[in-house]
Amino acid sequence: MVTLTGLFAVGVVFAFGLSREVELAALLGAVVSTVFGLVALFQKARTAEGLEAGPAGVKQLLSAQVVSLMLRLAGVLVGGFAVKRQGLEPIAYVLAFFACYVVQQLIEMRFVLAANRQASAVEARS
Repeated sequence: MVTLTGLFAVGVVFAFGLSREVELAALLGAVVSTVFGLVALFQKARTAEGLEAGPAGVKQLLSAQVVSLMLRLAGVLVGGFAVKRQGLEPIAYVLAFFACYVVQQLIEMRFVLAANRQASAVEARS
């Protein structure tokens, strides 16, 4: 689903027929956001495997969420400066990055809530 979001964003960017610099910057933003989204989902899936029951499990999942957010912020900053340095449009990079990120965040939060419910169900059965 995260990959599909990135591909959709790339398709939308090219459908507008913008200048080459804007399209390339937006393409880079969508690709980088998709890669960070996939890494974040793998990180959360790994965290959910050894999830503790109760509030400690929620804290583990939210810690993974914060770490992935910090990595994404670093990706936006470094990518924005790199795109600018190459003479491309940093605004297009940032907009494409966050356009993908919004959808990815919804997917990730559903994953976190589902993992929390699953851990709660295991605790209730024990």
